[in-house]
Amino acid sequence: MNIRQKYSDVIIFAAILVVVMAIMGYVIVVQINTMAETNSEAESMSLQVSQANLRFNSLLKIKSELPIYERQLAEFNAFIPDSLSETSIIEYVQISQIKSNSDITSIKFETSVSTNGYFEKNINLTVYSDYEGLLTFLNNLQNGKRLVLINSVDITKDKDKSTGIVSQISIKMFSMN
Repeated sequence: MNIRQKYSDVIIFAAILVVVMAIMGYVIVVQINTMAETNSEAESMSLQVSQANLRFNSLLKIKSELPIYERQLAEFNAFIPDSLSETSIIEYVQISQIKSNSDITSIKFETSVSTNGYFEKNINLTVYSDYEGLLTFLNNLQNGKRLVLINSVDITKDKDKSTGIVSQISIKMFSMN
């Protein structure tokens, strides 16, 4: 072989080598870009999985606390029943009367007023008792199983008995709409 042929073979080999290197460089750059995109997608998915896990754990916590919330709602609903019937109110007041050894001499109902998702009913009571009985009666009204607001209590001494008092009591009871 002559020198030109060898030189020509070296140039062809070098050219092929350059082309192969260029193709390999291009493939490496594409692979690096693909890996970077994949890594970015993986990080994004990892963040989404992390957020989903947080939401899931929050839901599990809420689910575990649900009986507590249901019990609290039931207790709240027991204080504000669905009805303000005069019969149910009289029964409620009579329970307080019996526990306090007092006598209710009159109950006057005013009309119900609808406010912010519930009804209010004003009720005026006349109660005969001694001082301790009055305190027990008021305590039983306010701390019973219904939501009761005591607006006013006017006390006068009973003219016929030395230890007796007559009380004019204004209360407000509530029910859901």
